[in-house]
Amino acid sequence: MNLWTMIVLIVAICVISDIIKSRNNNRTNKSTTAEESITMVLASLKKRVENLETIVLEKERNRRFAGLD
Repeated sequence: MNLWTMIVLIVAICVISDIIKSRNNNRTNKSTTAEESITMVLASLKKRVENLETIVLEKERNRRFAGLD
């Protein structure tokens, strides 16, 4: 193996490893953004459920006290 062949092999190995690293980073970034969007949707749904629970509780209270009049 001469010098130039060894240099080409080293450069090729480095380029391939950089490509693999960038693919792995892209996959983790996509999963992170997916997790963040799911978390945001979940938080908004929790807030909506809390609001609906409040409305239902208010209506139940009004029914109880409406019978007293």
